[in-house]
Amino acid sequence: MLDILNNHLEKGVAMKRRVALIEFSIYDQFPLTSAYLHSYARADAAVAEAFEFVYYTTEVSRVQYDATLQTIRGLDARILCFSCYVWNMGLIRRLVRDLAGDRNVDKIILGGHQVTHHIEQYVRPTDGKIVVINGQGEIPFRATLQRLSDTGELEGIRGVSFYRDGELWNGGEAEMLTNLDEIPSPFLGGQFERMTHPITVFETNRGCPYKCSFCTWGGDTLKVTKFSTERIKEELLWIAKKSVLFVYLADANWGMLPRDIEISGHIARLKKDYGAPFMVYYAAAKNKPKGSVACIEQFHEGGVITSQALGIQSLNDHTLELIDRKNIKTQAFLQMFDDLKIRHIDSYCELIWPLPGETLETLKGGFDRLIDLGAQTTVMYPAILINNARLTTQVADHDMESIVSDDWKSELQLVKKTKYASRVDVDSGFWFYYTYFLLANCDLSKALLRCMTRTTGKRYSELISDFATYLRENATSSSYGSLIESIFQEEAHGSLMTIGRLATHLLHERRFDAQCDVTRFVVAQIPNDIIRVLAVSTLWVFSVPRLFSDTGDEDEKLVKLLDTVGRSQGQPLSDLVTVQRGADEVRLHVNDASGTWGDVVAFFAGDPVSGRIAQVQIRYPEIDGRYSARDQNRNYVYAHGMIQRLTHISAKVSPILADAPIGTSDLLQSA
Repeated sequence: MLDILNNHLEKGVAMKRRVALIEFSIYDQFPLTSAYLHSYARADAAVAEAFEFVYYTTEVSRVQYDATLQTIRGLDARILCFSCYVWNMGLIRRLVRDLAGDRNVDKIILGGHQVTHHIEQYVRPTDGKIVVINGQGEIPFRATLQRLSDTGELEGIRGVSFYRDGELWNGGEAEMLTNLDEIPSPFLGGQFERMTHPITVFETNRGCPYKCSFCTWGGDTLKVTKFSTERIKEELLWIAKKSVLFVYLADANWGMLPRDIEISGHIARLKKDYGAPFMVYYAAAKNKPKGSVACIEQFHEGGVITSQALGIQSLNDHTLELIDRKNIKTQAFLQMFDDLKIRHIDSYCELIWPLPGETLETLKGGFDRLIDLGAQTTVMYPAILINNARLTTQVADHDMESIVSDDWKSELQLVKKTKYASRVDVDSGFWFYYTYFLLANCDLSKALLRCMTRTTGKRYSELISDFATYLRENATSSSYGSLIESIFQEEAHGSLMTIGRLATHLLHERRFDAQCDVTRFVVAQIPNDIIRVLAVSTLWVFSVPRLFSDTGDEDEKLVKLLDTVGRSQGQPLSDLVTVQRGADEVRLHVNDASGTWGDVVAFFAGDPVSGRIAQVQIRYPEIDGRYSARDQNRNYVYAHGMIQRLTHISAKVSPILADAPIGTSDLLQSA
């Protein structure tokens, strides 16, 4: 997306040099980084008089190199500015190499986490046009433009590094703003008026008081700086009136500050008044469970779809100590589970694999523990080596080996081995997780795993490992096994589209295939009890969540699959159950004198069943028609969000007893 700013203010002013602010983002979002830089810079009269600004932003996944290079050249900008992150640095390096030789380009300014303090890695001593900003960008960016509008000499600007005549001038760390309101609001200042995006990043503060070694969010300067509450509320009102559906709160610890509860309530009221924002993403406060739960309660009561993100990273105490996370109490996260479950509020856990100290067995044990604790969704990200993260400097200490992702646009460096996990172990850990994704992330109550554990005596992790072996051995015939193989081949574990890709495949694109895989797995695990096999399989396949409003169900094929399984062991499905489909529900009419169905249904309904089951009602939540599967990238973004909000897409399973009075079909519904 291209937008030229301030033409209405600058028309008729001769010889203004054009500054292009360029962002290659993960999602289709407002270019907030560019807008902050622009707003702060043009507040200086000399900068406003000397320069005009143009924004160019696009999703990195949509980039076609030659067309993008041509578009940037077509901006006719003398100064090109790039926001550099691990997901786009491969693309930017290539663009800078080609653009640095253009005679009409005076300077190329690079800023962001990936280039900060790493000018030697990205800039050759002969590249005198290229400038690197180290750290928070607003102050040094404005200072750079001030100098370029005056003497053109950049020496001595704090936070600005560059080469001159082959000699490095290192400006060190940039000065940080102590009052973020010094940045004029791009939401309220008009920069976004002509733009339309479904997502915006939104900051209320900057900084993090923690120093986790794998992260660059915290640091040596632990002070958290804030935008004013009044400004935040006005900006959120603008966002709601603009009908921006998704807001990502970019604070490191949402719920840490008392005012976060107030702001959460404000967002909830805006949703009621304007219908937006529809969904909010955030990272929960690490040691403030009460504040985090209070925030999500505000969202929940206002109808904002959200989920409590619990960034546990590992449940292994040794690992937490090695990554300097011992001051963050794991128990503070785990205490939230019961509170959120009682309130019927979504939550999800985040893990990183392989971190120092984590073995394949401790990883599996962590998943066992999370299921026992009631974790709804678990997202496992790969350990990556990021510039300026302390973990990257500890490679030798932990005997880490890494590879660079095959995605040429990124610079994602994936950890493939540690002192504690071999390459084989690391791969096995990802196979384990992707298998868990199907068996558990697609099952709100983990009913299948809980029932199978009770039936077989195996731990959850043993069952998951058995299914992972099945998927690996049948990757050519299993569409999901094949998808996992392709993720390995592409080294796509670190792609932020992978979670949405998995969810879309399992719950929409190849839904029936996944139902077949799970049914075959159940048959293999319970070889001598066909009634239980049919009960478990039938309840699971018909209660699989719907992801999009146009996600289809293939009842005839499912019934045929289950009937074939039953007949192979002398028990046709039709003798036990008939399936009746309604507009938003399925009714299973049960004929089982053994009591097996009642035993199995209890795992799916969440409560014990006393009496003979006559029917099982599986009721699906309504999904807004706006959220149909249309564009692959947006499908993945939406799917990533919804798999972390399982209560919004999961079916409700309710048993109806044989002796229930007429008209009480909704009795015994699970709370």
